[in-house]
Parts: sequence; structure tokens; C-alpha cells
Amino acid sequence: MGKSDRSTMVGFLALVFWSMMFGFVRLTSQGFGVLLGGALIYTLGAISLFIVLRPSRPSAYPLKYFLVSGGLFVFYEAAISASIGLAASSTQTVELSMVNYLWPSLTVLLNSTAMRGARGFARALPGAAVATVGVMLAIGGDAGLDAGVVAADISSNPLPFALTLAAALAWASYSVVTPRITNGKDATPYFMIGVAAVFWAMFATSGAPVLQSMPSIGSILALLAATGSIAAGYACWNHGLRSATCRAWRLHRMRRPSSRWWQARSSWGSRCLGFSGQASPSSLRVRC
Repeated sequence: MGKSDRSTMVGFLALVFWSMMFGFVRLTSQGFGVLLGGALIYTLGAISLFIVLRPSRPSAYPLKYFLVSGGLFVFYEAAISASIGLAASSTQTVELSMVNYLWPSLTVLLNSTAMRGARGFARALPGAAVATVGVMLAIGGDAGLDAGVVAADISSNPLPFALTLAAALAWASYSVVTPRITNGKDATPYFMIGVAAVFWAMFATSGAPVLQSMPSIGSILALLAATGSIAAGYACWNHGLRSATCRAWRLHRMRRPSSRWWQARSSWGSRCLGFSGQASPSSLRVRC
């Protein structure tokens, strides 16, 4: 197995880690609040990646990579974590995951447009549309998605859906732009610091109270699991972006966990960590 093949396999592991992200971030937001939970997740994630990856000094990275890729990375993570925390129910969290999973199709469209212009976009559009429909069917499961229920959820709580859509577009842009400007470098630990700084700043200016009591064991376990899944996922993904086999990369990043598996894991995690799996918008706002 060559170096590019090994990098491709490492990159595939990101999908496994990310499949766990939504459930654990949701549980962390319930235990710590949206802003404090996000700040803790990315602070611990940054520390973990600095220990494991041991990145070079900031001056060793191309400035364009730091500004463009770093900005897209920070926006995506801040937006997606906030949207998960602001979801009014576990059902909305699943719906948000569907919106987030538009990023592979958007990546294909952006990459095709960048390489071949309007002709590349037109050729990629049918496949991207079929892939998007497949994602919706997979997440909907045997019961399928009720368009009326989804529309009602979006109407009643539009902010998390808007944040998730913007995040999906940002991550697609990141995946297209980064391989062209990274020069083989990986600044993920620094990007994680940026995300943590954004959450700490929002928490400090929101007037949210500091935790009045020691968090439950379930909250702490959810925090550690969310940190691990996100940090490991991005470490693998950026490794794959730098040197993976492009053809296999584009094919496999379209894979998704089914909704039945996701919902079973979410329910199992909620029971093990002592949560009901739902939180009202009011309770989340109070913690913020």
C-alpha cells in the first residue's frame, strides 16, 4: 500500500469520528450550555491536537492558508456547534444533520466548477442531486421524511437551520480551497484555537452565568466524547486532504450513516450518559 493509499484510509476514518459528533455535541450542550460547551470542546480539542500533531510555528504556514482556510474552518465549527445546541428537539438535530450533509454534494459542485467552469458544474449537478436525495432517504429511514414537519420545524426555529446551511457551504469551500494552498502543512490545532476563542468571546459577552454546581458525570463524559470525535475527525480529514487519492476520496466522502443507526446511537448515548435526548429552547437559552 502506497503513501497516498494510506492517507486515503486515514482520511476515511474522519467519517467514522464525525458520525458521532452530532449526538455528543448535543449532549454536551444540554449539560454545559451552547456557548460554554462549545468553548470547552474546542479548548480541549486544541490541546489534544497540539500534543498529538505537534504543529510547526505559525510563521511556517502560508499566510493565505491561515487566513482563508482558517477563517472557513472557524466559521464552520462555530456555526455547526451553535446550531446543534439551539435545536429544539432531537428530531430537529437529525434534520440539521441532513442539512449539514449537503456539504459533499456542494464540494463536488464547487470543485467541478473550479476545474471546468460552467461545463463542469452542469456535468456534476445530476450526480450531486442524486446523492442529496440519497442522503435524505438514508436519514429519513423507513418512515421517511415528512416535508410538512420539516417545513414547520424550519419555520418555528429558523436560526439553527440557516447556520447549518451556511456551515455546509463553508466546509465545502474549505475542502476545495485547502488542498490548493496548504503546501502540505496542517494547521488544524491553530484553527481549533480560533474556534475556542470565538466561543469564549461569545460566552464572556453573553452575560451567561458560570456553572453553579459540578457537572454530572454524564455531561463530562459527553464533553470528552465530543472533543475526541471532533479532534480525531479533523486530524484524519486534513491528513487525507494533503495526500489522499483524489478519486477514492471523492467517492467515499459521500458515504453517510443511516438514520436508524444514528438514532440508535443517540438514544443509547442519552441513556448511558443520563440524558433524555431532548431539551427545550428555553432551557438552552437560559444556559447561554
